This record gives sequence, C-alpha cells and structure tokens, in this order.
Amino acid sequence: MSATGRTERGFTLIEMLVVLAILALVSSLAFPAVERAFARERFRAAGADLELRLHTARATAIAQNAVARFDPGPLPQGLALTGPSDGIVFYPDGSASGGQIALGAASSAGGPRQFRLAVDGATGRIARLP
Repeated sequence: MSATGRTERGFTLIEMLVVLAILALVSSLAFPAVERAFARERFRAAGADLELRLHTARATAIAQNAVARFDPGPLPQGLALTGPSDGIVFYPDGSASGGQIALGAASSAGGPRQFRLAVDGATGRIARLP
C-alpha cells in the first residue's frame, strides 16, 4: 500500500534482478547442451549424406552401364574425409574399386567422432563400420 492508501501493482527492482539472474543461470546451462546436440545432428546428417552419395554413384554406374566415380561433395566446416587416394570407382556390373572411407570430426565435448563406411570391391556393397 502506498502513502495515498492505494495498493500499487508491479515488480520491484530486486524481484526483476532475481528473475534475470535465474534466467542467466538456466541459459548458461542449457545453451551448451543444445549446441552439442546440434553438432551431433550435423555430423550424423553429413554421414548419412556421404552414404547416400556412395549408393547414388553405384546406382548410376549400373543404370548408365558406365563407370562412375564417387564424389563426396562439399563437406561441412570442421569435418574431414579420409579414404583411398585414387577415390572409389563403381563399375557397370555393380562392383567397385573398394576401400574404406571415414568422416571425422574433432569434438571438444564428446571426444573425436568418426563415421566409417566400407565398400566391398567384389560386390560394390556399402556397409557402415562400427
């Protein structure tokens, strides 16, 4: 109640500062976890895209009855691809030059991550490796 006898509504400065402090604490805990989740999802999506490009190259070789070379396409920032120096080639009969490729990322929070795929030379089959 004020000096005039009326009840005033609103928040005091102290109440507002307490609320802002609580919001700052919650956001400092939540935002890093959300960023790590987004980074994991970007890595998973890049690995799935890489696997899709391998399957597409094999299907193209078979459908067009011609040799098709695997093209990894552009990689997201912070990711690196390792594999055979001459790349992976798919042949019209479905076979391939074979080899393993690995998509790697150095993650500060979860340790290094790696997504590995193997292409069987005789059959051209693509398999995820653990």
